Amino acid sequence: MEEYLAAACRLLAPSGRVVTCVSYLELARLTAATAANGLAPLERWVVLPREGKGPLIVVNKNTTN
Repeated sequence: MEEYLAAACRLLAPSGRVVTCVSYLELARLTAATAANGLAPLERWVVLPREGKGPLIVVNKNTTN
C-alpha cells in the first residue's frame, strides 16, 4: 500500500485524486500511508457486509495537499 500510494503521488496532477480500497483491518496503515505521502482525505466510506456485522472494507478518496 505504501509503495502504491508513493507511485500514485508521483504521477498525480496538481489537485489529482487517489482512491484506495482496503480491508478495514488496514485502516490505521492506510491513514499513515496517505499522510506520509502528503495526501489529504476527501471522502471515506466504510462498507458493512450486513446489519449487525463489523466493518469489512474501507474506501478512501484523497487529494494532494
